[in-house]
Amino acid sequence: MNPIYSNRFEIEFDDEYMNHNCMKIDEKYIHFCLNEKDGSIIPLHKIHQIIENKSILNIPISIFNKQGEIITIIYLENTIFTKIKDLINFDYGNQSPSISKIKVRYKYDKMKIFKNSQQLFLYKRKQKLIKINNI
Repeated sequence: MNPIYSNRFEIEFDDEYMNHNCMKIDEKYIHFCLNEKDGSIIPLHKIHQIIENKSILNIPISIFNKQGEIITIIYLENTIFTKIKDLINFDYGNQSPSISKIKVRYKYDKMKIFKNSQQLFLYKRKQKLIKINNI
């Protein structure tokens, strides 16, 4: 019997707390749960900083099969967070260890789909070379 890999999705932000607290991505919003760590609410401060600085993110979302092998990578290119919706959600339940959950509105320029991480690596490398040649 093959092992069943329970985490079928992995989202890679540049912040480990955003990675671990991302719950869902739909067509308009990325959903995060908020937690307290060392007197700070994570990842709220990082999300606010991204919005305020108008930072551009490239977000790879890996999708795994039941054996833990990557079967597809969705790459959201030139993603920006535009605003926070539902900043305080009191209807989150008493059983949850999280403080609250928020929705962050986002938009992106392009969505690319790759069959494996090697294709994504080659695409990123090509984009970097194009950027260098345009300077």
